[in-house]
Amino acid sequence: MQIPLFTLLRQHWLARNEDTFVHNGEVCALSQDKPQEIVSTYYDQVIKSGRMATTTEGHRIKGGLKCPKEISTEKGLDNWSKYFPETKFIVTTRHPVKWFQSFYNYHAYGQWPRRVAHPNELIGACYEGSEYLCTSKCGHSRPGNTKICTDRANFHHSLSRLGKTPMDTPEEIAMLDHNMSLVPHKGKLFLMEISQLFPDSPSSKTLKDDISEFLDLKYELNDLRQRHGTGTQNHEYISEDRKQAFIDICDDEFAPVREVLVGNGKEAAEWITEFLMKSPDVVVSQPEEFIKLLAKWGQDPCNEDADYPHRQRDRRLM
Repeated sequence: MQIPLFTLLRQHWLARNEDTFVHNGEVCALSQDKPQEIVSTYYDQVIKSGRMATTTEGHRIKGGLKCPKEISTEKGLDNWSKYFPETKFIVTTRHPVKWFQSFYNYHAYGQWPRRVAHPNELIGACYEGSEYLCTSKCGHSRPGNTKICTDRANFHHSLSRLGKTPMDTPEEIAMLDHNMSLVPHKGKLFLMEISQLFPDSPSSKTLKDDISEFLDLKYELNDLRQRHGTGTQNHEYISEDRKQAFIDICDDEFAPVREVLVGNGKEAAEWITEFLMKSPDVVVSQPEEFIKLLAKWGQDPCNEDADYPHRQRDRRLM
């Protein structure tokens, strides 16, 4: 299995290609310390059925999967390095404020009528005594937490675990003040910002070609599709009752959590720009445009003077 994917990447975009197979749904078996399930998924269910081996022209089909939490759990990255050390990772990031609202509303919708904790109560770690995103009990979570917390927006902490940067200077070490283990991974990393997945973004112009090269694809990827609304406007959110639990992160009452998230974003953007992008194992499409997107992470997108095309008060921050 050459390129399992974990990320918020639109897996169906890659799944539609002739020489890729991306499993439908999330496959997080390695975080749960169950490597045998990966073998079962991609051998018993895929190869034996004839859906994944080679194309009619003999070109090897690449296998992928999606699991956004793999580098944030205690077991996930250890198992990737142990069982699939050459795996290529594709990671999609986004502004922490936008990420928080999207993740919060997703859980609020899914667990209605049980309420998620107030956002200002979710500042800090998800679990007491552990910096990992737990797949089994490793600490005490807060009531109504549902694995939502501002520490999960420290994207640079999780990414640093891949061991792609030197970590030998006081400046970098200060940005990576965490106690998660480092598990240097041989496979390359393709890093993107979610705006690059939208064809109307200047940062998306070469994304299709760059990912094709990264994955060594024979067939051309389909064009990116225009977005048709996001977040609370998404067609999957059809229940008006469940949507009552949604938050508008730009409301004044959520200023405390936004302040923390913007701070996380500023530091993450600095580390990615100054250290991670310099690694020969890290690939970024259109680096200059990518850096412009990261620079916005240090701004509160709810401010009137923020450097955004629109101040998104209509819940499209997701």
